[in-house]
Amino acid sequence: MLHFYSGTLFHQFKGFDGDYFAHNEEIDLCWRLKRAGHRICCIPQSVVYHLGGGTLDYENPRKAYLNFRNSLFSIVKNEPLNRMIWLIPVRLMLDGVAAGMFLTQGKTKAIMAILRAHLSFYRQFSLYWRKRKAIENLVEKHRIGPARHTGIFRGSIVFNHYLKRVKHFSDLPKSKINQG
Repeated sequence: MLHFYSGTLFHQFKGFDGDYFAHNEEIDLCWRLKRAGHRICCIPQSVVYHLGGGTLDYENPRKAYLNFRNSLFSIVKNEPLNRMIWLIPVRLMLDGVAAGMFLTQGKTKAIMAILRAHLSFYRQFSLYWRKRKAIENLVEKHRIGPARHTGIFRGSIVFNHYLKRVKHFSDLPKSKINQG
């Protein structure tokens, strides 16, 4: 997905988190913007040509590592505490399921990438907890309205993708997508 921001807004919200390197940094920024009341839009008719795997090849274990690690950090930085408390253990368990799936496919490097991601998450948790506090202050400082929850799927993407074989957001049950 392609994201556009004004330079001022990008800088007000401290841009991309440099500790991510790649993967999820744009989601993290959009999450901060939505928390401060900004609107994030999608124009489905848009066509964007993107060189997939431009930073890292799809099969590169570092890509798996960054995806698993950075998404955990995004949860710590952005989820409300009452949701984060149960979401992190569920997420760690689902990562274990993913490791099991990789085991059946013989992708041992991907399994090791998940383990490294978890170790990094545990080692750096206090850093991201401090970032969480700083982000809360930043969001409040630049708030333009209440947090926006439009477009958030109230269900399990993992369940829908792997068990129901849903491949596109537009195919998710509309009744579970927050409309406002």
